[in-house]
Amino acid sequence: MTGIAVTVLAEPDGAGHRVGVTALANGMLHPADLPLSADDLDGPAEVSAGLVLVLAADLEGPGVTSADVLAVTSGVIGALQVSAPGAPGGLARLILGPALVSPDGLDLGLVGVLLESGGVQVATAAGAATLSHPAVAAAEGINALGPRHGVDAGSLVYTGRLTPLFPLARGSHARAAFGHLGSVGVRLV
Repeated sequence: MTGIAVTVLAEPDGAGHRVGVTALANGMLHPADLPLSADDLDGPAEVSAGLVLVLAADLEGPGVTSADVLAVTSGVIGALQVSAPGAPGGLARLILGPALVSPDGLDLGLVGVLLESGGVQVATAAGAATLSHPAVAAAEGINALGPRHGVDAGSLVYTGRLTPLFPLARGSHARAAFGHLGSVGVRLV
C-alpha cells in the first residue's frame, strides 16, 4: 500500500506553520498484533497518536482543498506513530488500528483519542489538533507534493500527530483509544 505522512510544524515564533511530507516506504507499516523490535529503530523510540485517511480517488495539487479530500475519503483509521531520530521525517513505523470506518456522519475534527504509555494516560486530543481538521492537513500535504506528484486511489494519508511524542521504552506498551475508531496498541521489545 502506498501513501504519505504529513508533518505539521509550528514556526518557532508561533506565527504560522510548515508542512512536511514523507512517503510511506516499505517496512514503515507495522502490524498491530506483532511486537516492534527496538533493534529495528535508529535511536530511542517515541510514540504519538494520529488519524489515517484512505483515499478512493487520485488527488494532485496544487489547489486541493479539505472538501476535495473529504469527497474522496473512503475510510478513516486510528493509528500510532512510532518515531526515531534517524527515520525519514522522524516516522519510523505506523501501526494501523483494526477498523476502517466510513467518514460519513463523523466530524473528524471532533474524533477524540486517549493515549496511554506504560498503562498511564499521557495525552488526550481531538482531530482538530492537526491544522483544525485532518482533511486540512491532508490537503496541505498533497499540495506540498506539487504538480505531477499527487496521491493515488487506495493511498493512505497519515494526517500528522494529534498528541505530543512520548518516550516508548523497550518492554513497554502504548495504546491509543479513538472515539468511533477503536483502539490500537504496540509493544516495544
